[in-house]
Amino acid sequence: MWRVIVRSAASWLLAAAWLAARAGAQSPGPPPALPADLRLLSWNLQWFPGRSPTAPLDAQDAHLREVAAVLRTVQPDILFLQEVKSEAAVAELLAAAGLRHSIHITSRFKDTNGLLSGQQLAITSRFPATEAWQEPWKSGWAGPPRGLVYARLRLPGQPASLHTYSVHLKSNLGADRFLNAAKREDATEQLAAHLQSLTHPDSPPPAIVIAGDFNTSFEQTTVPSEHTLTRFLNLGFFWPFEGVPPADRITLPATNGLPDVCFDHFFLKGLGRPVARVITQSQASDHRPIVVEIPRNPAR
Repeated sequence: MWRVIVRSAASWLLAAAWLAARAGAQSPGPPPALPADLRLLSWNLQWFPGRSPTAPLDAQDAHLREVAAVLRTVQPDILFLQEVKSEAAVAELLAAAGLRHSIHITSRFKDTNGLLSGQQLAITSRFPATEAWQEPWKSGWAGPPRGLVYARLRLPGQPASLHTYSVHLKSNLGADRFLNAAKREDATEQLAAHLQSLTHPDSPPPAIVIAGDFNTSFEQTTVPSEHTLTRFLNLGFFWPFEGVPPADRITLPATNGLPDVCFDHFFLKGLGRPVARVITQSQASDHRPIVVEIPRNPAR
């Protein structure tokens, strides 16, 4: 198991200095008071920055401005990102959006050629993290790509930690739809093992957020037997799009021969039953960002 533990004080100061030099930002101060609602945003940014792995600099700059404008408006407290190039790209985005976030973890997954992928994951927030790491999916029975990132956050005024995960499961590209579904299911088995390790008989149930691009929906009929999403419901998670009409939760408009779909999801545990929404106004990515606001003292 390869885990990248939360950065040392020296590396944190180095990152803060880089941000300040880049955008005149100040290093994050003490964690602010928890708001009435905790706002979470998850977004697949489509090869950020640039929307393609070979985007020229002007396309990268335009993409940065578009995404930053959305984040500046929404002002998320915790940010879950997929398809980002690097930690430097995430830092530049936070500075452009004016978000006083710490970058808790940015993955460094490698592609099939052993090179760093241009589709990494990140978790950032305005709260401190006591632990953060990445873990590639194991080469299990289906061999899924990429992996997961995790951050354990300490929220002011809250006795328990908030456990957060960002994921980007196997896409539907390729002719073998059954193998794609198997890769997603294989990944969720590994994630389920992590989730079970958070529960202890003598402790209160943990508060957990799983967010990301799952590349499948509850309405999908391509592989009717796929249980990627239902696995989380069976583990006691709440899906905050529950009760929202399909037309109001489209996160990936029709593309590449696929119809309108809801591929991006939150799964919550110990955080009540809030309602998620899709930000439909943005055209900064092929995916739409999703937002959920959690009450300060949710009923568990």
